[in-house]
Amino acid sequence: MNLNQLEYFCTAVRCQSITKAANKLYVSQPAISGAIRELEKEFSISLFSHTRNKLVLTDEGRRFYERSELLLKDVETAKLQLCDLGSSRTPVCVGIPPIWGTTFFPDLLRDFKEKYPDIRLTFYEYGSARAAALVKEGELDVALVNLSLNDPDKFHSVFIGRDHFVAAVAPDHHLAHRDSITLEELAAEPLVMYNTDSVQNNSIRSRFDRIGIVPNILAYTSQIYTMKSMIHNNTCVSFFYASLLPNHPDLVGIPIEPRIEQKAGLIWRKEKYVTSSTESFISFVRDYPLFPEEP
Repeated sequence: MNLNQLEYFCTAVRCQSITKAANKLYVSQPAISGAIRELEKEFSISLFSHTRNKLVLTDEGRRFYERSELLLKDVETAKLQLCDLGSSRTPVCVGIPPIWGTTFFPDLLRDFKEKYPDIRLTFYEYGSARAAALVKEGELDVALVNLSLNDPDKFHSVFIGRDHFVAAVAPDHHLAHRDSITLEELAAEPLVMYNTDSVQNNSIRSRFDRIGIVPNILAYTSQIYTMKSMIHNNTCVSFFYASLLPNHPDLVGIPIEPRIEQKAGLIWRKEKYVTSSTESFISFVRDYPLFPEEP
């Protein structure tokens, strides 16, 4: 038995497919099948029932899988602990929403590097839902997400700030003079939204659903520059966090009534060893003024 065989087997179980496991691990399907056969031969065990459409664990296979998962987690923890002892540290993989990536995080990265020059960070732009899934899978160490859209029981988390949405329009838009606006009043306006895995999209769509309105969404994008271009030619209205408006003085932010608030925080996976580098990053972000104080 070797660790690769256990990893191939456990991935096949999680994916419920040898083909999907092979694609996820970037190996051939025969490599996955061969590893499973070798485990069955070595331990004189039948891991899967024979079915045509999907992999189904036998009772023995289920117990073997549960123990294998624990063993692989122990190995992962041991590797991280050994890295902490040495001078060569693995980078901290951080998920950030695209809408915040161009505003808060350049300053945060600069200040973090000044305090911790020996810690490497790698940032990945993902919407909140996707980032949470990658934290759960172990692909990301931590992620900045909307805490209200994620099950807090699945992760460790720390609250880092509160924000709310405004309707963003061009200065010459016909709504730009409004002191406030409701979602009902925006129902007929063409909207440009961030992609469907984003905090913004999920939060706004759920509010429209609550009042029984199907919004007029003209476009989805992951690029703030595309969004602003569509706003400035008066094609669309969009939704920005109020804290971002000072960085975009060419836009007008109209308060939405009732207010749509968001709680932001860092999440990281439970039952996973947290390296000293990751702990340093979590502590730094906890005390960093990412969001301005409400007046």
